[in-house]
Amino acid sequence: MGQELEARVEQYFAGDWQEPVRVVLLGRVKAGRDRRKRADRSLGCVAETVLEILANLAWPFMVLWEFVTVPKRRRKPVAVPSGPARGQAFEAASMLKGRSGEIAVVRGAERVALVEMGDPVPVVVWQGTAQWSPSPACLYWEDGSMLMLAPR
Repeated sequence: MGQELEARVEQYFAGDWQEPVRVVLLGRVKAGRDRRKRADRSLGCVAETVLEILANLAWPFMVLWEFVTVPKRRRKPVAVPSGPARGQAFEAASMLKGRSGEIAVVRGAERVALVEMGDPVPVVVWQGTAQWSPSPACLYWEDGSMLMLAPR
């Protein structure tokens, strides 16, 4: 069923984008917590900078802890954004919130899309330019942000 679904999405986007595409089916994805500060609750420039540095240093260890402590059972991947607070990874992760369907990454020569599988046609959740790394599953942007799609 998964290969059939991937082939259908690949055919749809190859025709729509007029270029060869590759599809990676992720399954249902839960958006991770948004660590950005609210504009109405400023801590000050120095405190926000220190917290941002600590958060960027801590998140890889938290993801590794998930790998060690979680029993080997099928769980939803989680989308964990990192990098600059206004980075594109946070935008993509926020667009994944509330999505209950299967999510896939569609890659073409110049663009990438996060897609929710729909019955008649797939629904584009996010589309733009980013670099894809399959292992671990990550999207990287030029602004220095990253969206890691880790098992949860």
